Amino acid sequence: MGLLSSKASVDAGWTKEPQMSKSIVTTFASDAQRIKNSSKISKALGIELPANAELILESLFEAREAAHAVVMVAMDKLKVLAKERDALVPQIGQLEDDNYNQFQLGSNVKKIAAIRQEIANLDDEIAELQKKVHSKEDQFQKIAALADRALNWLKKIDRDDFLQPCNVDLPKGSDISKLRQQIAELTADMHQVQSAPYPASMAKQASRAKIERMAAAGAPDMLHCIDTGEPFKFSFLGAADELSLVGADLRTCQMAWLHKDAMIAKIEAEINELADDENALDPAEREAKLTALAEERLKLERVECELIQNNPNQFEHRPEVSIEALLGVEIIHDDGRSPADIALDESNARELTPTS
Repeated sequence: MGLLSSKASVDAGWTKEPQMSKSIVTTFASDAQRIKNSSKISKALGIELPANAELILESLFEAREAAHAVVMVAMDKLKVLAKERDALVPQIGQLEDDNYNQFQLGSNVKKIAAIRQEIANLDDEIAELQKKVHSKEDQFQKIAALADRALNWLKKIDRDDFLQPCNVDLPKGSDISKLRQQIAELTADMHQVQSAPYPASMAKQASRAKIERMAAAGAPDMLHCIDTGEPFKFSFLGAADELSLVGADLRTCQMAWLHKDAMIAKIEAEINELADDENALDPAEREAKLTALAEERLKLERVECELIQNNPNQFEHRPEVSIEALLGVEIIHDDGRSPADIALDESNARELTPTS
């Protein structure tokens, strides 16, 4: 919001009240009261949290409430300053309206200048406070988003599973900047694996299957011709479901029926032209690589979170940090999934979640 400095701007008044964004209010209101009224977060969520995770989560909610309170106090202060400023503006107009002649003008010049200076001082104070509000608002949004992610993660845990503490041994000389660089590199590697092409053989198999379905959907109804002696016809009604499945119109399907082999040959030639089998990954290879990378990233994130717990005033958690690492827990499943599998599932969920 721009500051008012010229006479025209001053006379216009400070009319825009600072407002807290809807996302902040909505994010904060979700579960705060229910958690606050519970003696334990575990009780409120209906799950058993290890003591260390309980303390970490409680600290997270306390930080969220504290950040929210700071923002609201600053917002109230801005409103007070704005009200003071706007109350001064009419005084200038009144003094100028009283200046009917040069003698009166001379008597009010100092008063007008003093009021303008007072308004300018308020403008400076408002501008400085606005900067602090934006900074605190950003801090609150990050904490609130992290708290909500933690709650959502905990709510999705199967009630047949349970959480156990995961002890982390800090390597000597652990450096959080280097850790985060390694985490970023692993995340980039995962993106590269996820975007890797599939083998040409898979593309050909899928394409042939689609053309076969198209040809079947576009085939004429010859049984009608044989049973009635009437000319054959294309069964538009019978083809409707097939058309929706293959994602092609009836004419294209009829073309596939008429020139199926030629269409397959042409499609496969295009696949050969574009394929990159040297860098391709089939589903099994892709899953194995992603699982290994996710497991390695989770290990580094656990070390990162342990460093932050030991130095809470020096570092902040990344908004996208693994909740499992943040809470220092490990899920024990009855379905046979390993921690690496869970790390991959959480990683995929994080990739699909939009950022503020």
